Amino acid sequence: MSSSVQVLSETIEIGKVVTASDEIAKRFNNLFPSIPMMLATFIAFVIVFLLLFFFLYKPVKKMIHKRQEFIQSQIDDSIKAKEDSLAKLSQAQAELIESHKQSVNIVNNAKSKAQEILASYKNKAISDANRLIEETQIDLNERKKEFDKNSRILIAETATEIAQRILKREISKSTQDEIIKDFLEDKTPIEDI
Repeated sequence: MSSSVQVLSETIEIGKVVTASDEIAKRFNNLFPSIPMMLATFIAFVIVFLLLFFFLYKPVKKMIHKRQEFIQSQIDDSIKAKEDSLAKLSQAQAELIESHKQSVNIVNNAKSKAQEILASYKNKAISDANRLIEETQIDLNERKKEFDKNSRILIAETATEIAQRILKREISKSTQDEIIKDFLEDKTPIEDI
């Protein structure tokens, strides 16, 4: 009702009498814009759209694309760095395993060489001991022979002296030497004499 009062007041002011149907028709005509106005609005929209497209959308799209490329390059670099670090880690682990094997081999070689050296020194010590025993045995045998010889001479001289005292006669030097020579050439052991 207020709109109809307003319409009536507008018509009264102008000084014309307008009917309600005329007023409704006028309002419907005002609902649809005029062709020139619609065309001007469309052209303005296209111009604003093009300006926004070229001066706002394209630079923003270009910045977003650069940012995406930067982020992708960072991702690719991090993936590559991760792959490199994994490769280096596996290489370091392989080197660690290889160095462990080498250290085990070195320890085993050192043990075997130590065993060889120990066996060599042991064999040398045994051979030196055997040689010393043989030399000592030879020396003992020589000393025993020399002792036997000296004891035979001493026994022969003592026996000759005892025999001289017993017989109270004097034995010639040639007879004495002959008795001693016979005694020394006798190979009967001293214990049996």
